[in-house]
Amino acid sequence: SVIDLSGRGGAWVALPIQRESIGTLSSENVPHFFRSLASTARLTLHLDYYTEADLSMIVAIRAKALGWELEDPTISQLIASRSRSIARRALKLLASSWTVARSEGEKAVSTAHFEKACEIEGIDSAGLERRDRQYLRLLLDAPGKVNVLASHLGLPRRTLETHIEPPLIRLGWITKDDQGRRVITTKAKKHLRGVRDE
Repeated sequence: SVIDLSGRGGAWVALPIQRESIGTLSSENVPHFFRSLASTARLTLHLDYYTEADLSMIVAIRAKALGWELEDPTISQLIASRSRSIARRALKLLASSWTVARSEGEKAVSTAHFEKACEIEGIDSAGLERRDRQYLRLLLDAPGKVNVLASHLGLPRRTLETHIEPPLIRLGWITKDDQGRRVITTKAKKHLRGVRDE
């Protein structure tokens, strides 16, 4: 996301929102909201999801700011690749990797520390967490309705729709059919074949 305070109002919004609403705001009105905000405040807004390159830079900057040494610059890229375009997940994984390094008496985060942190957090090679994989496995036999899926996972429907589903839809792990049922994609099926959960 970029904000330009140069006095030229304009907004470029590339956020494919999968939910019907955000709070009381209809999703179809989100681009209009940001265009109105930009015009009134005379801002230039560019709204899009983080790329892996963006997240890698964010991770490297945070590590440097906290005095956490990364043994290899590619570690920030590895962290970014498993964060699913979500900055808070990348920073959480960085913190977990640092905790593992310190628990082993090391002063720099290595690739081995990163991999161990992923194992502890239950994050696989695609950045999916255990709960994500549980959700996807429920869809292996047949498409599912969100209420049923939420019940199986022991989560409120809202949590499922706001926290678990958006990145899965955006990254092509699931889709929705005409009746609003969630459908697992071929990509997700192939990935699950190679992942075992305890």
